[in-house]
Amino acid sequence: LCYNNPLYSDDGVEKSGINTAAELEGFVNYATAVAERYPSITKYEIWNEPNSESFWANVNVNDYSNLVKAVEEALHSINPDITIYAGAVDISREPETFINGMYSNDLYEYMDGVSYHPYFNSEIADFEEEVETYKNLVVGNGGFKEAIITEYSYNMSDYSETERAREIVKAMVLAEAYNTEQKFVFNLISDDYGLFSNALVPTESIYTFAYANSALANSRFIGRLNTGSDTIKAHAFVKNGETV
Repeated sequence: LCYNNPLYSDDGVEKSGINTAAELEGFVNYATAVAERYPSITKYEIWNEPNSESFWANVNVNDYSNLVKAVEEALHSINPDITIYAGAVDISREPETFINGMYSNDLYEYMDGVSYHPYFNSEIADFEEEVETYKNLVVGNGGFKEAIITEYSYNMSDYSETERAREIVKAMVLAEAYNTEQKFVFNLISDDYGLFSNALVPTESIYTFAYANSALANSRFIGRLNTGSDTIKAHAFVKNGETV
C-alpha cells in the first residue's frame, strides 16, 4: 500500500511520507477502502522503502511505525486473517538501523513479517549475505516472523544479460535454501531491470527464471552439498520424491 495522497499533505507533494494526523487519517481511509473493495487480497506490504528519501522525505521511523500500527488495526477490523508486512526497506539506506527502530517502536505485534528489497550492483553483490542478515535481524528481535523479499533484481548497467540471468536464478536458489517463503523479481518490463525490455523483447533472464521457477516449484530444500570448493556451491532439493 503506497503512497500518500498529496491532497492530504501540507506540501501537496507525493511520496513525502505520513507526518501529520490528517495524512495518517487519509492513508488509513485509503487502506480501509482497498481492503473492503478487494476482500480476496489478504496480504499487504505497508509503503515502499520508507527508509529512503526517494519515497519518504525526512525519513522518520517513528512516523512510519505509527502508520503501520494504524493500518494494521484498520485492516484487521475488516479481516483478522490479513497478513501485514512492514519495512519494505531499501538495503542501501541503513536498513538494519531502520528495522531495529521498528522493533523498538513495538511493531513486533503489529506485523507478520519484515520485507526488504535487495538490489545488486558492483557495490552490493552478495545475495546470500543479505538474506542471512535479515534472517538474523528477525531472529534477534524475537523470531517467529517472516523475512521476505518483495523486490530484488540486478541492474543491466552493472551486469551483462548472461550474468544477470545467472544471478537471478542463483538468488532464487539461495532464497529457497534460507526458507524465504516469498521473493519477487523486479520487474516484468524495463530496460534496466525487466525480464522483458520496454520494447517487450524477452531477455535471457525470463528463460532462466521460468526454468528455475518450474524446477523448484513444490520442492523442499534438504541441504548444501560439499563441492570441495570455496567458490562453487551446490544445494539439494527434493521434489516428488526425487532430488533436484
